[in-house]
This record gives sequence, C-alpha cells and structure tokens, in this order.
Amino acid sequence: MDSLYFMSLLILLIITLVGVPILLTYLFFKLLKNKYPTKKYKYLSFIPIIIILTAIWFMVYPTEEFFKEDFKEVTNLDMPDDATILFKTATLPDHFGDYTSVFVIKTTPTEYEKILQQLSKIGFVEIENDELYSKETHKAISSVKSKIVKQYTNQSVASKDYYIALFEDNETILIRRISW
Repeated sequence: MDSLYFMSLLILLIITLVGVPILLTYLFFKLLKNKYPTKKYKYLSFIPIIIILTAIWFMVYPTEEFFKEDFKEVTNLDMPDDATILFKTATLPDHFGDYTSVFVIKTTPTEYEKILQQLSKIGFVEIENDELYSKETHKAISSVKSKIVKQYTNQSVASKDYYIALFEDNETILIRRISW
C-alpha cells in the first residue's frame, strides 16, 4: 500500500513539474498566436519552459558560487581569490534539502597553511580513515595526482559532516559537506 501511495505521489509530482509549464506554454502560445498572428511575440510563450529548464540545469550543475558558499560554511573563511576549483560535484537535494557536495581546490601554500591553522580553531579533528567515504569523494580523490597527507572531520554541527583532506603538494585541498 505504501509503495502504491509513493508511486502515485511521484507520478503526480512529475505531471505537475512537466505538465504545468507545457500547459502554460501552450495557452500563452495560442493566445499570442491569435492576437498577433504575424508577430514574433508568440514565441514569448516559451518562457515557462525556459525557466524550468534553467532551474533544472542549475540543480544538476551548481555554479562556482555554490561551492564558495560551502567553503565558507565548512571553514568559516572566504575562499581565497587565487584558488581554482579543480573538481566539483554535488548530489541533488532530497525532499528535506539535504545534499552532499565535494570539491577540490588548488591554492597557494600560504593560503593552504592559513586553512590548516583555521581547522583546529573551529573544531576539526584529525582522523586516520574517512568513515563516510562516498562515490563523490572517490571521484574527487581520483582527480588529484598527489596523495592525502592529513584528513580532518567535524561533526559538531547537528545533521552535518564536514571533511577536509590535505594533499602532499601543500596546495590542494578536498572539501566535503554532507547533510542528512
């Protein structure tokens, strides 16, 4: 019974997310086509579909600003201006808004040391093995050619896990944020 209820809600959600923009586009197109038969105004009716596609795009492919905000949340520091994101991935938020984001940055050795010093101040603890190793984390570690020398975690925030891995080149840092 529960699976039937779940499937019904899932189908209703898909119909709502896909059907409503298509219906609005159709109605706007028909209205504008009748009112302006030779004008290009009727193509404005595709705006609802464009808005939905843009929202889906940014859900699947978050911007660098998204990862800068996660960096600030995890380290309580702004991402250095000279830092470059080498790898980034994030899961789609679930119905509670929880998600996993993993990204690798490369920065200068001085910024690397600044971040390392900040970790002990904000409650990070050095660990030997990562217990919440995910496929996103594996992809990120595989993208870096150097080895991890130190790993830190912070689980003091309720329903969140922060993980930072420092690599041997003294420039590369992996940051993971998990919420549940």
